[in-house]
Parts: sequence; C-alpha cells; structure tokens
Amino acid sequence: MRWPEKHFVASEQFQFLYIPIEKVACSALKSWVIELAEGQGAANCVDSNAHIRSRYELQAQPAEVQRRWLHDKRLFRFAFVRNPWDRLVSGFLNKFVPWKSPAQKFAEEHARRLRWSRAINWMSAGWLCSSGKASSQRWREELTFRQFVAELRQRNPCRFDLHWRPQHLFLGTQPLDFLGRFENLEDDFRTLCQKLNFSGNLPEANKTRRDAAVLRNLADAPLSELRSLAGFPGYSWFYTPDLAEQVAELYTEDIRRFGYDLASGQRELAGESERLP
Repeated sequence: MRWPEKHFVASEQFQFLYIPIEKVACSALKSWVIELAEGQGAANCVDSNAHIRSRYELQAQPAEVQRRWLHDKRLFRFAFVRNPWDRLVSGFLNKFVPWKSPAQKFAEEHARRLRWSRAINWMSAGWLCSSGKASSQRWREELTFRQFVAELRQRNPCRFDLHWRPQHLFLGTQPLDFLGRFENLEDDFRTLCQKLNFSGNLPEANKTRRDAAVLRNLADAPLSELRSLAGFPGYSWFYTPDLAEQVAELYTEDIRRFGYDLASGQRELAGESERLP
C-alpha cells in the first residue's frame, strides 16, 4: 500500500476513517483514537505515533481489510487542515530548532542536489562551499526561515518531508464527511464528536512554546538565535510580505482548496509590522 493511504487510521468498531496530516494536531488526534479504543489514559503509556502505526493504520492491516476499509461507505471520513503559512513555521520550529532527523535529511538532500546540479549558485548567500557540499554544521547554527523557504522553492512539493508537504496530497482521492480546521480546533473537534456520537476531550501534544514578549520579525533569525529564545511569537512574525507570497506559491492548491486567503494574511502581517520597534 502506498502513501498516503497506508497512513490512514481506521476503526470499524467506531466507524470512522481519519486522514492524519502532519503538523495539524495529528499527535493529539492519534492519542484521542488510542484512548477512544483502549480507555482514558492509554495514550500516556505508549508512543502514540508508533502505537497507531502498528495497530490502527491501514498499512498494519491485511490486504483484504485495507480494501474493505478504503471502500466502506459506512465509515465516517474526516481530516483537519491548517493555515499553510502557520503550518510551515510550526514545522520549521519543531524540526530545525532542536535539529531532528527531518532537518538532517533536509541538509543532506541539499548537499546532494548541489553536487548533482552545479548550475545552482548559492555563493551569494554563503551556502555553497568550494567543493560543492553544504556544511551541515553551518546549517545547524545559521539557517534562517527565509533560507529554508528559498531551498523549498528549489524542490518538488510532492517530495517534501511530510511535515511541510502540501496538505491536499495527504487526502488522496478520499471524499470527506468532515473537514476541520486547526484554527478552530476545539470547536471543530467538538462538532466531530457530535457527528460521531462520542464524548471526550482532545489531548494536548507537541505545542509550540509561545512568548509574546518577542515582538520583532524573525524571518532572518539564525537557528542559534532561535534556540536562545524562551518561546516564539505567532507565525506572522516570521514573514515579510514578499516571503508570505513565496510561501503562497508553494501551497497554491492548499490555499485554493481549503479556502485560506493570502490577502488577510498580508493584512495581518502589515498590522503587526507596524508594532515592530
């Protein structure tokens, strides 16, 4: 079974098919699935991602069960989506600031791409060594969000890491009975529970540290500086209008399909930039 269908989470007992999208409350929603099936507090005793992968994802089921669940119209199909500008910042902060495996892989792919295509010239930005190799150690300290976006623009979005891959690609060809929004998570989760005739609360997981005291633009802040902060401001503080436009080009289909609006994002950016010192 291929991506994305292999990661769909299904329950015949509770009659639903959940399509998880990375960086859209999926850790919390997976914990909820575990507690729904195994009892309150069960998610605290396991690695929720590994547990879901081994027991509830379609890839863990026999081929016959996979086919049945994918085509069973009785299963209530749902997913949650997120503002693409917000989601990208969240992925960057979550994977690059602590330098997790997606960040290391990102740096290694950049080095390979430079070796394969010497026509790509990042000399002006200081990211191309004379040997044509990217310095992973330098990225660990000096990479900025703006440079991260510039690198993404050189790549095929269909091959992005899952934490910043366009959201519409996760949905496959599945029709949805309910599409919730991260921006309205509590209310939409409550609506979902009502539609499924369930009760319960959504567990908290992987929340970004917030610090409203950081009131300046961080688009060009290196990772070393971001690591020194106690928390981070809202996502718009990582954008300038031109950078927001570049991200909109990366996620055009998400914006169109899910109704996110760049103009309102630009107004927010303009309003917040007026408060910068």
